[in-house]
Formats: sequence, C-alpha cells, structure tokens
Amino acid sequence: MNLLTLGATPAPDRIASAGPEPTPETARDFYNSGTRKLAQRKYREAEALLETALAKQVEAVQPGALYNLGHVRFAQGLDELQKGPQRGARGARQFRSRAWCSGNTGGPMSAGVGRGEAMVAAYMRGVAAGGS
Repeated sequence: MNLLTLGATPAPDRIASAGPEPTPETARDFYNSGTRKLAQRKYREAEALLETALAKQVEAVQPGALYNLGHVRFAQGLDELQKGPQRGARGARQFRSRAWCSGNTGGPMSAGVGRGEAMVAAYMRGVAAGGS
C-alpha cells in the first residue's frame, strides 16, 4: 500500500496526471483517488473518497484509508487554525459544537477529565503516608 506520511507528501506538480481520472469503483480505486487528492491538498475531495473506501469494508484497504484520512483531517484542522478565530454568534456555536465533540466543554467525552489529577493526588497522599 502506498501510504502518505506527514512531510513526505509529493508536490502537486510532481503527481502524474494522465488526463481526467476514471470514476472509482472499487475500494482500492477510492483509496488511490483519495490519496492523490490528499497529495494535491484537495482535502474535501480526499476525505469523501477515503470515507467511501472505508465504507466498502475491504479489510486490505482500511488501514491505509484510515491513516490517510487522519492526515486529511489533521491538515483540515491546520487550515482552520490558520484562518484564525471566527467572529460572531455563528462562529461561537460552531466552536461549542466542535468542543463538545472533542470533550473540551464538560460534555460526555470529558467525563474523565480532571480524574487524572485526583488520582495522582491520592497516590501522592498514599506515598506520603508510607504506602507503596
């Protein structure tokens, strides 16, 4: 499998282009098309193609598709950060929605946040009291 790694993405002008791409049909076709779009920094198209490759449930393609999809989403996040904070109520709603999913607002994903510090403190109290 041809996996792209961060920093090793070929420049878009070095990607062979033999005219229009054929319409993908198999999971491997979707994977290969998505990988090409990733290399060309066409992240939305790459994301859709790689998700389709995953949806086809072909075990041999899934690890590479997931790997490259991770790079797509990371690159999309970097692009969003470079745009700067969004202003206005709509931007705030989108931020809260995204934060909820990532566990930054006390939502269901963050139920364990803060427990690590409590566990460390309890351990340190036990060590100070002569425990192991």
